[in-house]
Amino acid sequence: MSFLDNIQKKISEGVERAKVEAEKLQRVLSLQNELGDLKRQLDGRRMEFGDRSLDLYKAGKIQSPTLGEIMRAMEQLQVSITLKEEELKIAQGTNYAPPPSPAAQDV
Repeated sequence: MSFLDNIQKKISEGVERAKVEAEKLQRVLSLQNELGDLKRQLDGRRMEFGDRSLDLYKAGKIQSPTLGEIMRAMEQLQVSITLKEEELKIAQGTNYAPPPSPAAQDV
């Protein structure tokens, strides 16, 4: 095999490998996207299930001490969130006020 044939073979192998790796990457990314979509759908269903369970608990159609504990914990978290949101609004509304200049104090 000549030197040029050897180089051509190596280039062909490199191109083929790059092609295979690109196809692999495309497949992996596609599967990761599909998996992410399925997980988001599952999370959405869990939220629906939780919301419906809490509605039924509030309506007295489910008697469950565990749900009661979860509900109280959620209510406490909601209070904490509301307080933090108010604290954030105050922090965002705070503006820098430069100290008065010495000349303004003498007036």
